[in-house]
Amino acid sequence: MKIGDRIFYQKDGEFYIDRIADIETINGKSIYEPKYNDWLCVTEDELLDESDERVRDYMCLRKDKMVKLSDIRRWLEYYARTYYEADTWSLFKSDEMIKDLCKAMLYK
Repeated sequence: MKIGDRIFYQKDGEFYIDRIADIETINGKSIYEPKYNDWLCVTEDELLDESDERVRDYMCLRKDKMVKLSDIRRWLEYYARTYYEADTWSLFKSDEMIKDLCKAMLYK
């Protein structure tokens, strides 16, 4: 990891996305200073990767991947009905559907 890299971490149950402003190494372990939450220090143990669902939610809307149209059609046929409410006061949950589709294409 280097200065300027994007990091994901959790502090006191809260999920954060930030960039590395500074790195200190103490006793062989790195401590990261976030750029925007500069009052915090983040240890290696607090960093999250793409195995965390919150990181996947963020990354899936920012990455590109080549997929087959048949995979997209199959996913839509199977899942699209769960995002549509057939009553007059509900709205189609298109943002949730797009996020879930992107996640499925990247990670499944």
